[in-house]
Amino acid sequence: MSREKQDDWKRTQLRIPHSQYEAVSRYAVRKSLSLNSAMLELMNIALNAEDGNSQQELKRTPVVHSDFIHDQIGISDQAIDKIADKVIERLNKNKE
Repeated sequence: MSREKQDDWKRTQLRIPHSQYEAVSRYAVRKSLSLNSAMLELMNIALNAEDGNSQQELKRTPVVHSDFIHDQIGISDQAIDKIADKVIERLNKNKE
C-alpha cells in the first residue's frame, strides 16, 4: 500500500479476547488474508447484514451469515455482537 493510500485509513487499536483473535486468525489463514483484511471482511459482512436486516435490531447478523461465520471460524453470535459493539464504540469515540 502506498504512503498516500495509507492517509485514507484510520489507525486504531482493538482489544479482543484471545479466543476471538484465534478464530479471526484461522479465518485469515483459510482465506489467505492478512489479519487486518480478515477483520475488515468480517466487519463488512456484519455491517452489510445489519443494513439489510433493519427489522431485527437486536440481531446484528442474519442466520445465513451467522451460521457461516460460526461454522467457518467458530465465533458465536454473542462474540460477534461484542466485537461489533467495541468497533462501533471506537468509531463513535473517534468521531468526537
